[in-house]
Amino acid sequence: MSEEDPWTVLAETALTAIEQADLNERNFGLAELCDEVPALAENCGTERLKTILVATGCRCAKELVATWIRVCPDDDAPLVALEAVRAWLEEPTQERAERSADLSRAALRSFAITKGTDRRPSWPAHAWFARTCAWLADAPRYGWQAVPALLGLTKAGMRAELVSELAAQLREPRDRNG
Repeated sequence: MSEEDPWTVLAETALTAIEQADLNERNFGLAELCDEVPALAENCGTERLKTILVATGCRCAKELVATWIRVCPDDDAPLVALEAVRAWLEEPTQERAERSADLSRAALRSFAITKGTDRRPSWPAHAWFARTCAWLADAPRYGWQAVPALLGLTKAGMRAELVSELAAQLREPRDRNG
């Protein structure tokens, strides 16, 4: 029997904690995630964890872009917000964080339109995509939204991709510049 990769186990544990907090209707941000999964804090620190979660969210959200364009071809607000987050990941400046956060409102309006009047568990994947883009857009400025962004992607059916991508992000060296 082969031993499971520790980064995959950590990613799985983190996503399970996020999902469990949602089931218990608890607000859950970076601090709560680190409290629930101390190995994340030990391996990352808050700022690195925020960047890891945002990068994970962006890479996995990219898988839903085609669905968004097919269902909402005239609404590019979530796509523009997602692109601003990617720009922040490339160059994490305060100005780019502010620009990204400013675009979250438009993505949130797109979400409000696409979710319809149904209660949360029944929202379609493209609505979760728009909501996730809004959370991701706010995450560079506020941090805690990186956590619900991953929850949104699990609700959109991206859990397996999230585990894989989060494990890959956690596996990356702590300091790529030296």
